[in-house]
Amino acid sequence: MLNKIENINLKPEMRNEIKTSKKDVGSSKVYRKENFADTLTYSSALIYISHLNWKLKKFNVSSDELIDIEFQYENYTFNFLVNTKSPSVKDIQVKISDFNTASYSKVNRFIIDVSFNYKPSNSENINYEVLNNIFSKIKTFFIPGEIEVNSTYYFNIFSGVEDRFCNLLSQIYFNIISFIEKLNNKKIILGSEDLSVHSGNNLIIKGIHIDYQKF
Repeated sequence: MLNKIENINLKPEMRNEIKTSKKDVGSSKVYRKENFADTLTYSSALIYISHLNWKLKKFNVSSDELIDIEFQYENYTFNFLVNTKSPSVKDIQVKISDFNTASYSKVNRFIIDVSFNYKPSNSENINYEVLNNIFSKIKTFFIPGEIEVNSTYYFNIFSGVEDRFCNLLSQIYFNIISFIEKLNNKKIILGSEDLSVHSGNNLIIKGIHIDYQKF
């Protein structure tokens, strides 16, 4: 086990990327800043996200244990809000950014702001290909200087890929929950709410935005 830990490509900056709220967040040792970085660095939680090829960018914990987590995978970042006391299974909020913008002058990133309903998943083999499809379409409707993509294009962008997109987000959400479980050494039970009434509306596009470079 020690040999495996030593061979993990640990990034020193991760110690500074993990932050907690200045407010007291209860008695949970794992959330206290004085030992949090060391606990995470040598824990199974870091091994877990290492296997997923995720780089943790942000991990903020509020006083009511609401976790603001952001991670990077290749040119994408994903930002979730997770309530560990009662994790949502519907209307889960996520922002996805694409930093593959070399062909777009002055553009820093393209951002999708969505909510979705969780579809049960337990796979660590995540296929991100649908994101390449979606962001490629977004870029075809991009007008230089505009700060958002007009909602009239949403149908063209997401038509035929809604289910695959929801499956991807559900897989990611499942793995985020698993990561937090390993971090806190405590099982998290996802809500048992009947989602059948939401089956026709599993994905809501809140906006597609363009963030420009600041000089």
